[in-house]
Amino acid sequence: MSFLGLLKKSNLTAAELRNAVTKISVRDLEATVAELEAERRRLLLDGTDDQVAGVEAKITIANRDVERACAAVEEYTARIAEAEARERMAGLERLAAENRGRRAELRRVLLDIHEAAAALAAALVSYRDLDRAWHDTSRVLGDADRHDLIEPSLQDLIGARDGEGAAAQFGHQVAGLANAKLPGYYPREYIGSGSKLALLESIKLPRTGASS
Repeated sequence: MSFLGLLKKSNLTAAELRNAVTKISVRDLEATVAELEAERRRLLLDGTDDQVAGVEAKITIANRDVERACAAVEEYTARIAEAEARERMAGLERLAAENRGRRAELRRVLLDIHEAAAALAAALVSYRDLDRAWHDTSRVLGDADRHDLIEPSLQDLIGARDGEGAAAQFGHQVAGLANAKLPGYYPREYIGSGSKLALLESIKLPRTGASS
């Protein structure tokens, strides 16, 4: 019987095992037994002993085929369950491997975010220090009545129609954020707000150098 050959193989897939089961027809084998038994009954009435013995031998073989097919179906059913469990586990392991890859990528992105946040924090600190120095120098020049040497402040550029004015306005908002993160750096009335600051709100800046 061809379906017995696969039972000698190992590590078959659930699909291969299910396909093998479909090739086993216990009903057809039982029908063969029924036909032979009908033939035996007929021969008991009008046949010879040798004819009866011959058909009885065939019935024995046919019954054995039925038993063998039933045993094969049971074995295939058990192996199908094992193969399905094995394939489910393999699928879960593949998912876990994919998730490990995602975690590694998330870690890389998180490190990039941390580096960007650190760079932005450093830039805000530089902005604070430069802006303080600019105001201090402008105050000295003003006290010396040399207003002609004072460059326009970024605040003076806000409202200009060109790109420099827009950049200055955002710079002013960044200065406001720097003051929020570094208390005492910038007068509260100059603190800006707006959607452009949404990305910056979570930045944690050092509180060194803050003045009252």
